[in-house]
Amino acid sequence: MSGIIINMLQALWELFTRPVRFGLDLQHLPAPLPLRADASLEIPTSQAPAPARSAVGSPIPERPPPPYQQAASSEMWCVWLEFTSDRAKIPLPHKKIDSSSGWFAELVLWAPDIVGLMRDGLYVTEEDVDIEKNHTTEEYCPRYERRMIFRHYRLKGPKWSGYLIVKSVDIHETINFRIQHLSYDKAIVCYVQDKKRNPVYVWLHLHDSNTNNLFDDKPLEGLWPWPRKELAGKEADDEGKRKE
Repeated sequence: MSGIIINMLQALWELFTRPVRFGLDLQHLPAPLPLRADASLEIPTSQAPAPARSAVGSPIPERPPPPYQQAASSEMWCVWLEFTSDRAKIPLPHKKIDSSSGWFAELVLWAPDIVGLMRDGLYVTEEDVDIEKNHTTEEYCPRYERRMIFRHYRLKGPKWSGYLIVKSVDIHETINFRIQHLSYDKAIVCYVQDKKRNPVYVWLHLHDSNTNNLFDDKPLEGLWPWPRKELAGKEADDEGKRKE
């Protein structure tokens, strides 16, 4: 098992060092974005312990709560996805992104029940957005080596909590972005870590080495990019055409 995990981690790295499926020059493609610590995120209600209360009903803090990242690392599964508005325009360093590059999105979720999330499908809707915490910033993006517009969403679903950041050079891309614009066929990276931070799911666009240690090749739904019933049917058709 350890050998399989090592191979998958190598595949994650090699995605950005050699072309695989489409013959693109990916030699200098930046590494995936690191997970972001966010101390203001809340643990899903099903996992949050009820605080002790005083006679007047106010919480009694026995000790300062740990940062969310610390709590998540021991109690939560972490799901990390990246999307782009057009997978045909995945940027390379020798071609700087500009207003024609569309948007890029980073979705990070923490969930106590990854099995249910894979079995029932991963869905994010407008109803999951904490609209009071939405905001926009202009920041320097080290990955794309330029200033970009960042649209920030705070998310709280029934089975998970997390955040979404949509980035673009063109502010109109972030203004016009809607949650429903996220879809499995716009994903470029999907990575899941267990409660001990071991990888259990790795999927990479442009790469054939993908794995789901929980459900193997069982088709998933929602935003999960792989395995998909739609892709399985297409692959079967392609195989049939080759045999003809």
